[in-house]
Amino acid sequence: MKGQVMDFSTVAQSGIISGEDGKQYSFLVAEWKGAQPPTQGQSVDFNASEGNAAGIYFSASPGPNPTSTTPGGDGGDRVVSSSTPKDPILMAVLSGCCIAGLGQMLLGQLGKGFAFLGAAIVLGVLTGGLSFLATGPAFAIDAYLIAKKLKEGKSVGKWECF
Repeated sequence: MKGQVMDFSTVAQSGIISGEDGKQYSFLVAEWKGAQPPTQGQSVDFNASEGNAAGIYFSASPGPNPTSTTPGGDGGDRVVSSSTPKDPILMAVLSGCCIAGLGQMLLGQLGKGFAFLGAAIVLGVLTGGLSFLATGPAFAIDAYLIAKKLKEGKSVGKWECF
């Protein structure tokens, strides 16, 4: 069966695969047949049996589309690429030049985006707008790099920067 690694914990040496049938399957690292450890969002081929995945191999063909967020191995939510990836340059322009944090919000990092917006407003008031010279480029670079990671199929933390 084809699927996609939704989560993998190096500490627990276990993970979860979302199968093309819409069900989730648990696996232990001993079932992983690749040279490198599994990564979140990776497409795989595996044998399904009673809610468990066995004989797991990396697959070059895409598995099912990932959801926008998934529980991470550390208990925090992660943002994964969606079926409609956002353009990194557009996200940078929106976040750095239009509305502070807008790029982050559109990429699924809502809390971080609103925190950036709040920080920009407070710092803008305190500095008479001069803080935009530092926050604008920083927010734009962050949005660009996060969008680039998502476009490459990598997952990012909901509060991950750069």
